[in-house]
Amino acid sequence: MGSDTFRSVHRGAMAFAEGCDTAIRDPNSHEDGLPELPEHEALEQLAALRGPNRSR
Repeated sequence: MGSDTFRSVHRGAMAFAEGCDTAIRDPNSHEDGLPELPEHEALEQLAALRGPNRSR
């Protein structure tokens, strides 16, 4: 499956993706009474998702 470095990077990417999936969702659809997400926070979340997918 590759070197130790490859496995470590892959494990880190998977953990990051899982964290994004857990944090970046629509909490308002799961709980009533939450405030709307401010635009700057929504943009930060999009940037977090974009980061690992950037072309080199």
